[in-house]
Amino acid sequence: MTTIAVPTWEGRVSPVFDEASALLVVDAEDGRASRRRTYSIQQGCWSHLHTMLDLRVDVLLCGAITQALAGLLEAAGVRVVSQISGPAQAVLDEYLHSAGFAQETAEEAP
Repeated sequence: MTTIAVPTWEGRVSPVFDEASALLVVDAEDGRASRRRTYSIQQGCWSHLHTMLDLRVDVLLCGAITQALAGLLEAAGVRVVSQISGPAQAVLDEYLHSAGFAQETAEEAP
């Protein structure tokens, strides 16, 4: 199972992750979302970092993100896919049905 997070703003991918106040989190397996939930998140680099780690996020699909926060997340094992825009659900669906998801599951295989 892979846990994917998408920061949202008015149904779209939030333009700047560091300033996002809502997070769509989806557990996915075999290219399908099995569990979906939305969280309100406090703004701030440390708050975002702790939220992602507490939720055990594997992949972050986001718009812009500061290098510092991206580096901290990647060091903690979160795959950061940035410079993404569009409707959050469409972005999530595209990721689930793309080679991105296939790559994640292949890396998990023994």
